[in-house]
Parts: sequence; structure tokens; C-alpha cells
Amino acid sequence: MKIRPILFLAVVSVLSAVPASAIAGTIEGTVVNTSTGAAVPCQVAVILQVQVKGEFILYRDVVCGEDGRFRFDQLPVDDRLVYRAGATRHGIFYPGRRIRLTDLEPIARTALSVCDAAASPNPLVLKKMDIVIRPETGLLKVTESLLLENPSHTCYVGQAAQPGADPMTLELSIPPDFERTTFAQEFFGRRFTVFSKKVVTSVPWPPGERELRYTYVLRTTGQQLSWQRPLDLPCSNVTVRIEGTAPDEVRCELLSRTAADEKSATFASAGREFPAGQVLQVEFGRLPLPWMAYGKWVAVAVMFGLIAAVGWRHFRRGRRQLPGDASPKAQTEKLRKKAA
Repeated sequence: MKIRPILFLAVVSVLSAVPASAIAGTIEGTVVNTSTGAAVPCQVAVILQVQVKGEFILYRDVVCGEDGRFRFDQLPVDDRLVYRAGATRHGIFYPGRRIRLTDLEPIARTALSVCDAAASPNPLVLKKMDIVIRPETGLLKVTESLLLENPSHTCYVGQAAQPGADPMTLELSIPPDFERTTFAQEFFGRRFTVFSKKVVTSVPWPPGERELRYTYVLRTTGQQLSWQRPLDLPCSNVTVRIEGTAPDEVRCELLSRTAADEKSATFASAGREFPAGQVLQVEFGRLPLPWMAYGKWVAVAVMFGLIAAVGWRHFRRGRRQLPGDASPKAQTEKLRKKAA
């Protein structure tokens, strides 16, 4: 585990300010493996972290005994310090609860759980998917919230698509022409990358539920538009809400409309089970476009207007310069008299 030099110096400064008489704290506990039918002790590395400027960094580490027990002694007792012990197994870190040591409670006990790693099959289940689409001038802002669950007793680590590549555990099939993607949690923002126009990650997924929330932007180039997105995993609880547009301008044939008002419409799966790869599609009516979208047509109209104006001006000027007998009627009469 890497230690940032600046944060490490901050830890040193905080700990050096603690009186020597206050260095009498203890954090101890037991590590168990929950992948078995019954939790059993597990001999793994245990890391003790301390929080500095909102981030946990390494302070000490030990290897627990065969009975799973570990102990950190001679710790500074100060309510300004927040500790967190965690265990590692198969390269995956499993953090425990946050701990403060005080004069009244200088000793803390904590239980840590680890589990075995599994590369396949993919156990992830999409329990809930909420999508909010906000049409704006020249773009669509889409926010997706995914509630993912690993119902197994192992940590899903995925498989590499090719030798030497990182394993992939989740792929987000958002429209490939997105401009940017912003994650609500910095942890996921650092761990997702773009590969073959898809947003993918190698984040390991331990047992339990985790929420993933992100926003991406799509540019609109015409007044008729349809947004579509395949489901990444099977799901029976899908909700799509379109905000800022009239309900009669929006259609979503796959889902049922459950609510609507003057400026929004909501569609839901209503318990219907959709398989992975099922395409969600929303069709819009007229959408607001930026002025630049009309720029080329305005330029063409202005050009033809200028040509017409110049032509008309030259025509009027020529009429004013004709002599009095140069009119067609006068010329005809002159030719008649000459012939007689």
C-alpha cells in the first residue's frame, strides 16, 4: 500500500504532538473467512490506517496468527485520531469500522471479514436502475443510479479479455458518443476507464450491495432524437424519468408510463424482468437546439437575400437610365412608321 509523502508527514506531525504518556492504546480483533459455510479464522495481513485530511493511509501492519487474531499496541490515544483496521486477501483490502481511542476507552476490539476470490461466473445482479434524462439546449444530461448486489459468498474479481490486460468486472453500455462521465464517488471515478468506447472497471465486488451513480452528457444534432442504452445486467426494477419536456413529446415503448405532469414523465418496468442486453429506448419530439445548429441555413437565406437585393437594385437602376423613346411600345411605333 502506497503512502503519500505529504500525508505521511502530516501523520508524523499529529502523532508527535501526542504526549508520550498518552501512547497506551490498543486495537485488537479477529479475522474470519466468510466464504465457507461457517466463518473460520484466517491468517492474513492486517493493516492499521489513520485518517489524515479525510484520507486513510498506512500506519502499521502485522500478520495475524493461525487463529485469526491480531493486535496493535502502543497506539496514541487522542480523539483527534481516527483509526481503521483492515485485512487483505488475494490482493483485496477489506476495511473494518472506524475507531477512536480515548482516555476512557483506550482499548478497542474489532472483527474483520475476508472472503475468497472468484473470477467466474459473474454473480452480479442489478437490483435497481434509476435513470434521469434532462434535455437542455443542444444536449442531454443523463444521470444513472445502479444498485448492484453480489449475492455470492466470494469476491468477484473478473477475467482479463486478453493476456496481460486487467480483469474486467463491470461494463457500462452507455451511448458511445458521450462527451464526459462524472461519478458521484471519487473512488469509482478513479477506477473506471474508457475501453473500445465503453466505460469499464476492474473494481473487485465483495458480497453485499453497492450503489453506483454517475452522469454523462450527449450532444444533440437534430430536433428528432432517440436515446437508447442496453442493460448491463438482468434487472426487473427499471425507472426512467424525463425532466424539462412535455409528456406528449416523449415515448418509451418498453416501459409503462407511471407518472406525468407538465414538465416531466416517468416510465417504469413494473416488475417485468429484462435480460442483459435488452435495449432501453426513449424517443423525443422537438428538442431545443443551439443557435449554431441553424447557422448554415441562416447563412444560405442571407446569401440569397443579398443576391436578390443586388439584382433588384441593378434592374431599377437600368430602368431609370433608359431614354424616353426606348420603351418597347415606342420602338414598335418607330419601326411601323419606317416600314410605311
